Amino acid sequence: MHRIPRSLLVLLAVAATAAACSTTDSPVTPRLHPEAVAPLADKVKATDSLMMPTDIAYTDTAIVLKRTTALATNLTATATIGTSGGSLRLDDAGLRVDIPSGALAAPLTITVTALAGDNVTYEFEPHGTLFAKPVKVTQDLHGTSADGNATYLRTVHGSYFDTSLDSAFTDPLHLTAKVKEHQLAYRDNNSSQLRFYVGHFSGYMVAMSLR
Repeated sequence: MHRIPRSLLVLLAVAATAAACSTTDSPVTPRLHPEAVAPLADKVKATDSLMMPTDIAYTDTAIVLKRTTALATNLTATATIGTSGGSLRLDDAGLRVDIPSGALAAPLTITVTALAGDNVTYEFEPHGTLFAKPVKVTQDLHGTSADGNATYLRTVHGSYFDTSLDSAFTDPLHLTAKVKEHQLAYRDNNSSQLRFYVGHFSGYMVAMSLR
């Protein structure tokens, strides 16, 4: 059985305490306590670089990776990508998206947006776009809470949320969010570059999930 890393438990405990102490018209149930979340969470199998399901499964509640310096506004890049493929970059967010040759049957205007704030979260558009070949997403982990954190580096990966980010969050401190899919992460030895692969466009985040 996999143990939940101690550093992740600290995050969960802090969020649970804050939720319990908030003042509202009705009591706020701390939903982030590990004993409360784990039994109720569904397991989702992660996909690999070929978009094939693996035996690795995470819960459908993901811990959102944080930036050490929040983005003041949304950052956006747009390009028309043809059948021979192409790339989009958001250097200030540490993001690169590579669309391979043959992934699209016709030219398409693609937009990638890094969402403002301290969450490593993105919108890839047009929503619902399906690709014939996996699209590679690369995230630079410098400037995130995973940089130099061995525990986080072992657990970070990609996750897909199919609603707005605000409605996906499950706690008042925005530490965790409900997700629909997980994508395995690939990282070269001693590299700060994390890669994962997606087969369609919507909202994506770099996440750490309970197993």
